[in-house]
Amino acid sequence: MILITRLREDYLNTIKDLDLKKIKSISEPLYSIKYLSKRIRPSEKKIFVIPSYKSIKTIKSKKNFENLKTSTFFVIGERSNIALKKLSLKIGLVANDSEELLIKIKNSKRFKNHSYEYLCSNFYNKEFLKKMKEAGKEIKKNIIYKITPADKLRQGTIKKINQDKIRVVLVFSKSAGSTFIKLCKKHKIKKSNLVKIKFVSMSHRSGQQFIDHGLHAFWPTMPKLSNVTQLTKKLL
Repeated sequence: MILITRLREDYLNTIKDLDLKKIKSISEPLYSIKYLSKRIRPSEKKIFVIPSYKSIKTIKSKKNFENLKTSTFFVIGERSNIALKKLSLKIGLVANDSEELLIKIKNSKRFKNHSYEYLCSNFYNKEFLKKMKEAGKEIKKNIIYKITPADKLRQGTIKKINQDKIRVVLVFSKSAGSTFIKLCKKHKIKKSNLVKIKFVSMSHRSGQQFIDHGLHAFWPTMPKLSNVTQLTKKLL
């Protein structure tokens, strides 16, 4: 059985792919989201960086949304890319992860003199912002939605982990992974149970923390949901 640590709206999208592969799964959301009413102010020489699909829902709700159509967006992830296209927003660069985007920005002459605004949650990639500044790029963060980590696991989930019924845990962000580790400690789940689980993440960034705790972590070469589910099937 697979444990998916996503919100219900994302979980339903994930299980469609898993169901096609006849993989049984359960959901354990590890956070909740509150979308903030902060302003997003466009300007001619500003580029908005979209690191997460969740940022797009906030963008769409803004009163000045039509004005944002004159702005340029750099986006991480194919799902976010498709969503921005549906909103008729101008996309300058697309990357699979933050490291690839950083390389593309450094190599781009077209956007050399632009400033950047990073539209994110209160859990964000600090390393990306640091490397952007080291590369001489003017960038500021704008927290447009708030993530609140869960404070407990459901009893049913704890029971399945303790009974070694969970073979794979899918983790889609670094913050979700760290929350899961903290909650396992809170509920006194034994490491002897956790080492039997294979933790599958979207990227090295979100998966490394499990290795640091002596657990088994895996991630695909390319951070795509289809690649994650293919990898998961191989690990079962």
